[in-house]
Amino acid sequence: MIYLFSVIAWRIYYVKHLAEAAPDEDSSLSFSEEESLVLKIENKISDDQRITIREALRFVAKMGGFNGRKSDGEPGTVSIWRGLIKLEAKVEMFRYLKEKYQF
Repeated sequence: MIYLFSVIAWRIYYVKHLAEAAPDEDSSLSFSEEESLVLKIENKISDDQRITIREALRFVAKMGGFNGRKSDGEPGTVSIWRGLIKLEAKVEMFRYLKEKYQF
């Protein structure tokens, strides 16, 4: 369990650090192609439009309960963790549908 949780904690820390250090970089630095695509579908962004790491992190945090109001500041660890769990479930469903319907 400790090993599993340390991997999850490392990914959360890595994404948060990248969003702070290089917020305008492409989301492909920390999210896979499928994860980025699911985030675009979830937030009604066209496929050809680029999303930054900061935007992707906020999208994930919103899936985990972050409100994203002006006065809220940056998302916290718990909302990112909950959002990543939901994102992974949606990515698994996307992979399943992609394989089943060959698109």
